[in-house]
Amino acid sequence: MNLMSTFERGPPFFVLKGIFKVNRHVDDLFEDLRDGHNLISLLEVLSGELLPRERGRMRFHQLQNVQVALDFLKNRNVCIFLNLQ
Repeated sequence: MNLMSTFERGPPFFVLKGIFKVNRHVDDLFEDLRDGHNLISLLEVLSGELLPRERGRMRFHQLQNVQVALDFLKNRNVCIFLNLQ
């Protein structure tokens, strides 16, 4: 599945259905994605695969979850442009 074509066409039905199943909510993009749980959940819904995640709340666990998401995208040849300042 090409993740970029999914975003260009709009969310297909299975994505909308999957988002309701995982019961995730994002108010502040920075705050809600920094621990990696919502990011991993989104990738699981889009790909249909289960990804490993750290359950702890320490900074190490948060960084590990984000790294899992980035590695997943890299392994599927998705270009990621980061604006690190």
